[in-house]
Amino acid sequence: MNIVPVQENEQEKLNNYSAANSVQEADFDDICHIVSGLCHFPVTLISIIGSERKWFRSGHPLTTAAATAEFAFCDQALHHPHDAIIISDLHKDYRFRNMQLVKEEPYVAFYAGIPLIGQEGTVLGALCIWDHKPRELDPKQLAALQSLVRQTALLIDLKIKNGQLAQKIEESKTAYTDLENFTTIAAHDLKSPLNAMISLTDLLKNNYSGKLDEEGNEYINYIHNSALIFTDLITAVFNYSRSTHLLSEQREEINFTRLIEEIIGVLKAQDKATLSFDRKDKMIMANRVALKQILLNMMDNALKYNNKETINIELLLHETPLQYTIEIKDNGVGIPEEERAQIFELFRRLPDHENDGKDRGIGLAIVKKLIEKIGGDIKVESEVSKGTTFIVSLPK
Repeated sequence: MNIVPVQENEQEKLNNYSAANSVQEADFDDICHIVSGLCHFPVTLISIIGSERKWFRSGHPLTTAAATAEFAFCDQALHHPHDAIIISDLHKDYRFRNMQLVKEEPYVAFYAGIPLIGQEGTVLGALCIWDHKPRELDPKQLAALQSLVRQTALLIDLKIKNGQLAQKIEESKTAYTDLENFTTIAAHDLKSPLNAMISLTDLLKNNYSGKLDEEGNEYINYIHNSALIFTDLITAVFNYSRSTHLLSEQREEINFTRLIEEIIGVLKAQDKATLSFDRKDKMIMANRVALKQILLNMMDNALKYNNKETINIELLLHETPLQYTIEIKDNGVGIPEEERAQIFELFRRLPDHENDGKDRGIGLAIVKKLIEKIGGDIKVESEVSKGTTFIVSLPK
């Protein structure tokens, strides 16, 4: 008996499922038990074809995990992928009556095989049923078997897709690790000469400023400040590239009030602004690292873009059954209506502040990226010269 040929693209799909793995799987075992119980068959097999072997993924109660194709009946089903093959008495069929499995143990007398067809039309294998005595299938039994076959094919397709997805995830993790390593090295290599320039210009200012004219000192200051700006820009781009990595941290219960106090300390905001927030402990469930990065960038912006003698920043936390809403209000310069849609774009800065050296136009891009990745939303309300309110919604 010949083995049904398997097309190269079909074999690749089956290999993705690891068809040659002899480990029994409970899902397939359950289907075999249902078939055996439904029709009272002593042997039920689900087989998945390979290029040279026919691997039995599940069986009841057959103990041999795999059988060579020439001793398997399932080839008949695979030769007719659109039909069920039912042979009531193998002893009367010239194709099978001299086979070892018919003449010797386990003395198979009845066989039925129904092909497993995947969603893309790929022949995945067959559901095979044996009995030790001749018998017939009634229409209800056949209809029930065909329904189970369709579900089995869907299950195999799902397992193939899950395997492919798992492989893609691993590839993505490897690619991300490689990219992160590259950006770390690149950032270090780019900043090294800039740091040398900063140190050298500091040395020149300290030791030679009195020996240079005003124009010479201006040149040194220009080089020094440009190197600082480029160093900050490299750091900002590196932080943006790593922002999604922050989401790998698990959600946890966070004391929101303590987190705000921690951020105020980092920014030294208490020395620069009047801060208003609820001092009572409030707990929320969130990714702590991501939330800290979001609030840090937004509060930093509130401090930077403010020309008032007294800077006022107010933080509010609201809670509903479905989400948290965080509001950050300031009395800063405000954002013109025509600019509000662009402020979250990478390297976008307010037109009147493009050359002030305070911002690289990356902080709000990181904020929006993180918020959207965790299923949240951010809105902005603003009035020029009076202030801005950012409203962040985060799912519970």
